Amino acid sequence: MSRYEFQIKPNIWYGKYSLRKLYNVPFRKVCIVTDKSMVELGMLKPVLSILNDLNVSYRIFDEVEPDPSLETILSGLSHILVTKPDLLIAVGGGSVIDAAKAIIFFCLRVKEEVIKPEKIVKPFFVAVPTTSGTGSEVTSYSVITDRKNNLKIPLKDKRMLPDVAVLDPVFTSTLPKKVIANAGIDVMTHAVEAYVSREHHEMSDFYALEAARKVSVSLRKMYDDISDDEARMEMHMASCYAGVAFENSGLGLNHGMAHALGAKFKLPHGLANALLMPHIIRYNMNEPIYGIEAEKRYGKMAESMRTSEGMAKGWEDSLISELKNLMKHLELPDSISACGIDENEFMAALPDMVKKALNDFTTGSNPRKATPEDVVKIYISAYYGSDDIPL
Repeated sequence: MSRYEFQIKPNIWYGKYSLRKLYNVPFRKVCIVTDKSMVELGMLKPVLSILNDLNVSYRIFDEVEPDPSLETILSGLSHILVTKPDLLIAVGGGSVIDAAKAIIFFCLRVKEEVIKPEKIVKPFFVAVPTTSGTGSEVTSYSVITDRKNNLKIPLKDKRMLPDVAVLDPVFTSTLPKKVIANAGIDVMTHAVEAYVSREHHEMSDFYALEAARKVSVSLRKMYDDISDDEARMEMHMASCYAGVAFENSGLGLNHGMAHALGAKFKLPHGLANALLMPHIIRYNMNEPIYGIEAEKRYGKMAESMRTSEGMAKGWEDSLISELKNLMKHLELPDSISACGIDENEFMAALPDMVKKALNDFTTGSNPRKATPEDVVKIYISAYYGSDDIPL
C-alpha cells in the first residue's frame, strides 16, 4: 500500500449482539467456515439461530486447525465449489478467518481459469472473530502453513477482505487465559510494527497508537476477568484498529522472524511475536539513520500508553519495559528457551529460519534493513532472553 493511500474496509458491525444485523442481509445459501472447537463450544448457535429463523440452507466446514495447512485450504475449496454459497461466514479466531480468506482466494483463482472475469461473483463474506488478536477480519492478509516444508506462507489480495466484520464481545466471553494472552500480545505487535514501518503515515499512525493504548489498558483487565464486557469490547476494537494500521502501512522483521520461528517449533503466533519484540525494538533503535526516527516513535508510543513503571528511565527502554511488564502480567515466558525448546535443536534450525525470515514479505517494511548476521543475533538474544548481546 502506498504511504499516500489509506483504505478502511470492511463495513464493521460492533457492540453486543451486533451479529443480529445479519437478519438484514439477503442471501439464499450459506457456507460456514469454522473449527471443531467452535462447534463443540456452541459458538455457532447465534449464527445458526438467525439462519434457521430465515429458513436458509447452510453447510458447515469445520476442518480448520490452528495455523491452517494447504491441505485444509484445498479441502475447504472443494467444499465451497460444491456448495456454491452466496454468503460465507467465518466464525473463529485468526486461523479460521485466514482459512476462509484463502479458500475464497483460491476459489476465485480456479474460476478465473474457466469463467470470464466479469461473470465471477464472490460470495458475500462476513468475518466473526472469536478472539481479539490477529485483526484478520479487517485485512487482506492470510497466512497458511506448508507443513511439509515448515513454512508459513503469507498471502495478500484485496479480494480476501471481508465485506463485513462483526465485533461482538459475546463471542469472546469464554476464552481461556492462554488464548487471551497470546492473541492480545499479537495486537500489540501489530500496532508497534505498523507505527515504525517504513510505510507508516499520519492516518495509519492514529490507529496504531490508539490500538496500543487500548491494549495497555484493557488486555490486563480482560485477562484478569473474562466477564468484563467493556474490556472484551475494547480489545476487539484494539485488534481491529491495529489491523487497519498494518493493512495500510505493513509490518516488519518481527513478523517475518515470528512466522519462521512459529512454523519450525509450533509456537502460537502471538507468543512467537512477543518473544522477539523487545529484541527487535532494541535492534531497530541501533541503526545509525532510521534508528533515530524509530527511537522517537517507540518513545511516542510508550508515552501514549502511559502505563509503564519504566517511563522515567527514558525513551531508550520505556516501551521495552512496558512490554516486559505486560508479558509478565500475562504469564508469558520471557525467552524462547523457557518454552522448552532444546538449545542444540534451536541452533541447528537457525540457518533455515534466517532464510525464511528474510524472504518473508512482511520483513520489507522494517525500519532497519536486516542482514543474515543480524537475524541470527536477534534469534539468539530472544532464545536466552538476553539484553547483553550487541544488536
